[in-house]
Amino acid sequence: MKPGNVTIGELELGPIGPPESHWPLSDLRGGVEHVVWPWTGSRQDLSDCRAERLPNRPWLLQLWEPILTKAPSPARCQPWCCYIQTVIFYHRPYIPGRWSASRWSDGRLHVDRGGFVEFDQVETRLSWDHVVRFDGDLFVIAGGRVAWRHQRWWMFRSARRKKLEVVK
Repeated sequence: MKPGNVTIGELELGPIGPPESHWPLSDLRGGVEHVVWPWTGSRQDLSDCRAERLPNRPWLLQLWEPILTKAPSPARCQPWCCYIQTVIFYHRPYIPGRWSASRWSDGRLHVDRGGFVEFDQVETRLSWDHVVRFDGDLFVIAGGRVAWRHQRWWMFRSARRKKLEVVK
């Protein structure tokens, strides 16, 4: 086993970044709360999300949001982040979808190649510029990526502490 990898049953999982920047899921904790401003809409339930501050960078937060999907492991599917909150799980290897032909109003026959076969398409609860509260501080979420950890799909995001501005 390589240093920094975590073994879960028969599966060996390597960290997404340097080993010192990620902990096993059991070392992470909950307590992330979605902050709602008047213009942002409803509050999301984040009770199953995991978060941790980096010990040498307390202004950064790592967030792990479980993706609620039945898509199989990376051996059979490939996740693709689309738009801001959409994750599409494509069949691996890619399989072209069905072709279809239709006659449009211009009188011509148009052929649609159909894209690729998908296992699932889901919306994540968090996205860019959402604000979350953790340990009494506010954090603004930045980008992320989809990762396979602990036998399921997760959305790994980073967030930066938000400075509160006093309005006079």
